[in-house]
Amino acid sequence: MEVPKMLWLKQHLPDAFARVISGGKFLDLPDYLTYRATDCTDDVRSLCTVVCKWNYDANGEGTGVGFDRNFLGSVGFADNELSDYTIGARVAAPGEPVAGGLGPKAAADFGLLAGTALAVGMIDAHAGGIGCLGAKLNAYSELEELARARGVPPTIALNERLKEMASAAGTSVAVLARDVHVTPDALGNRSPLADPLMRAAVVGLGLSATLDDLAFLYLAAVQALAYQTRHIIEAMEEAGHPPITSVIACGGLSKNVLYVSTHADVLGRTIYLPVQDEAVLLGAAILGTVAAGAHPSIAVAMERMSAVGTTVRPGGGEGGGDVELHERKYRVFRKMTEDQRAYRNIMAGG
Repeated sequence: MEVPKMLWLKQHLPDAFARVISGGKFLDLPDYLTYRATDCTDDVRSLCTVVCKWNYDANGEGTGVGFDRNFLGSVGFADNELSDYTIGARVAAPGEPVAGGLGPKAAADFGLLAGTALAVGMIDAHAGGIGCLGAKLNAYSELEELARARGVPPTIALNERLKEMASAAGTSVAVLARDVHVTPDALGNRSPLADPLMRAAVVGLGLSATLDDLAFLYLAAVQALAYQTRHIIEAMEEAGHPPITSVIACGGLSKNVLYVSTHADVLGRTIYLPVQDEAVLLGAAILGTVAAGAHPSIAVAMERMSAVGTTVRPGGGEGGGDVELHERKYRVFRKMTEDQRAYRNIMAGG
């Protein structure tokens, strides 16, 4: 992700690019926060950020080449443009302590003590995984499914409207969007197609523009996101990944009960939600406890600090189940995706 951004900067804002490579630094956000937290004295890069966003080769056996200079040259960077000073010479695993901890200025800004333990960070979504994947899927947590509506933030107005319409029609919520189909790739498809040219599409729009029409389109979009998740899981399993039997969800959308229950219905798998609904913050805290020596490893800290809060089973939530409907709509979803790529080929003269 960051290599094309730097290349764009070089091509479209060459003066700004020149200023950076003449004494500045390119930093991913987590690494920039660490840099600032040390009063700009330690520019250590997180293994998480450089592998995921910088094409950094970190072979687990220690045979990786790091920043691949051949690759960087092949896409348009000169040998002297991305020095170790500019893109980083030291890479450390998330959770490793940063020497010296929190700098005096940063400590004063936050009202903390200078030297407070500081961990090498990671990308926010990955921190969310750290914050929830240590939860044990035991019988007690499944019992909490009986009270899943307690203490949950109120559902949004469209969710309530969909339930009202379904009740009036004597049907499930899922059926309301049976004739509206969506592919959600407005900014390209990251997984499983890795196709940046994909775009969103909607089939089933009419000229009416009422609140109910908005609700139908919203529901179809929620279903499309679940179909895309199923597509990713199927691609992983087809590639040899062991069968995925359950899913742990975190992040803002995990607070939307319709989104979660629709995923359970579409995937045919139980969805587990962590007891701590701010899993990204918990993941960052877990890294901090390891850096401070409170836990011997990230794995141990994950197990001790996270737990399952709510369980959503297929057919047991607001999505309404309806396996046959989702099977048909998933076939349409896959066909729409294939057709869009075929249309692109036609327009390219193929």
